[in-house]
Amino acid sequence: MQSGKTGTVKQLCNLILPAIGFLKENESVMFLTSMRDTDLKDQNIRALETENSKVFVEPMHKFQRFGLKDIQAYNVKLIIRDEDQYGAGKESTFDDGFFQNIRLANQNIPLLSVSATPFDIIQAASAGLDVEVVMGERNPSYYGITEMLRDNLITDLPNNYIHLRTTEDGTKILSTEIINSLTHLNIFSTGIGIIRASNTSEAVYLKEELNLLDDELEVVIIGCKTECDYPIKEGIKILSKKMRFEKTHVVLIVINALSAGKDLKALKEHVRFIIETRKSQLANCAQGLPGRCCGYHSNRDILIYANKAILEHFSDFENNPEIMYDEEWVNELYFDEKVRSLSSQTKFQMEQQEGEFYPIINAFTISIEELFNSESEMLLGFLNSDQIQILAKYFDQECYDQKSRIGGLGDTNIQLRVASNYTKTNSVYRNWARGIEDNYKSIFAHNRIRSQYGLLLSNYPANDSRNELGFCGLKVFVSGEVILQNRLAAVVNKSMYSQDTF
Repeated sequence: MQSGKTGTVKQLCNLILPAIGFLKENESVMFLTSMRDTDLKDQNIRALETENSKVFVEPMHKFQRFGLKDIQAYNVKLIIRDEDQYGAGKESTFDDGFFQNIRLANQNIPLLSVSATPFDIIQAASAGLDVEVVMGERNPSYYGITEMLRDNLITDLPNNYIHLRTTEDGTKILSTEIINSLTHLNIFSTGIGIIRASNTSEAVYLKEELNLLDDELEVVIIGCKTECDYPIKEGIKILSKKMRFEKTHVVLIVINALSAGKDLKALKEHVRFIIETRKSQLANCAQGLPGRCCGYHSNRDILIYANKAILEHFSDFENNPEIMYDEEWVNELYFDEKVRSLSSQTKFQMEQQEGEFYPIINAFTISIEELFNSESEMLLGFLNSDQIQILAKYFDQECYDQKSRIGGLGDTNIQLRVASNYTKTNSVYRNWARGIEDNYKSIFAHNRIRSQYGLLLSNYPANDSRNELGFCGLKVFVSGEVILQNRLAAVVNKSMYSQDTF
């Protein structure tokens, strides 16, 4: 993050590739940038479309409509996709609809993806797909998340953190973290503090409270809504002037601004504190406000409030990308920090909870027609004749039409679920497909009863519209001995590269 990726692209395309003969005089490189973020697009244009540059910047919406035409018109030899952690999946802005026609017409044009968080590309490479991962070298003068942690600049922000809380008498109280940050800001003759708000109304409310606390403190909201003081690009320019000429203290409140790719440039030297509230995704927590303060600068006085454990896990990743396959690393993020994804396309899913697991060791079905034959009687040997008669009553029309309560089987070792007893979500039909090695307790959950046998009754006639199976009868599940299992989460890749689970 802020390591010079765009500058590297510029040198690659204008110096290295022509020198090795990959790019000829009349050939160019298409640089794909964000579909929605016009500020990032303008930033890339300023950086890459300099005089005599072989690179031209194309936003995703234009690429979708005119990509094939522009590739032919400008004799494109290479396509580069910026910030590839965003929108690389089937439901994203960079799905097969953008690239399908390009592949068909120009099968030999390579796609180069650039990202500080290339989770899905790394997974694709490990799966043997047609991608190659090139790791950049970490410059000794680069200052990133790892160095911030090393220098103890990052303080943990509690999971229940809020900027403002209201007491019982209606008094508004700013968080301790904000008070500490403002105290830190005032140590310096000039400086900027940056706070992320979850929405515009929270930002406006916070600005009012900060102004009441200190009327000499300048508070600015940047964003795209009318309630904001400035658009993002204009706001950053104004801040630069304030730092250079006014020598003042400014608190900058951002909402969705200052995310991946945005460069604060010289302003990084003046940032005194940040409060980053993002915590549900590894990439956007790191690439948010902490990531905007990464790069090549001498500022070591930044007070950073964020989810420290998430940033520690990001540091693990940037130092060893293979750690994303480590069970303990994944489990800590998912279970302990409640992180739901690595990036927009690389998500977590729970495989198993920690605790007691009761494996199903046998499961079988018996139709209503087979209920009283000799083979079924043998299979149902754990039931006495009275209990079998009770089961049979549930299949009477009066029972399933009038919701008659027949009663249970009177045995704590046997649990019973009957389809006609449910009016909304039907537990019988929802769990019918479960089988051997599934968790018995997930079907027959009862905190006080440890049963060995569980019965699901599909007691509506097979041709009844309420019967979701088209089967009338029962399914029997037999529970094995309890197993103490460890928690386990998995990484699911929904990117354009792969649909597999790793």
